[in-house]
Amino acid sequence: MLVLGTIYTKGWEAMGFMLWGVIVTAVSLIIFLVVFIYEETNARKG
Repeated sequence: MLVLGTIYTKGWEAMGFMLWGVIVTAVSLIIFLVVFIYEETNARKG
């Protein structure tokens, strides 16, 4: 039971790490897109 418990916790920790990785990637992608669109509109105006 103890081994199963540790595997279970490690699985949840791995899922948490994956979730954080996905969130960080999504946030940086969104920021990149916002900056890119902002620069594009500025270039078109100028």
